[in-house]
Amino acid sequence: MGVSADYLLSDDNTQIKDKELFKKFETIQDMGGDTKKMIVNFLDLAIRDYKAKQAYTS
Repeated sequence: MGVSADYLLSDDNTQIKDKELFKKFETIQDMGGDTKKMIVNFLDLAIRDYKAKQAYTS
């Protein structure tokens, strides 16, 4: 298969193919406190909205 056991067993090998999005997540990861919480809450809301729309259009 061309992958190591580490790759198969580890959570650390997340791949984000969108480079711009990856850079933004790196920046958010370095943030702390209320700013990071606000961004994560917004992402949760946006993802929930997206999934709800997908459920109703399928």
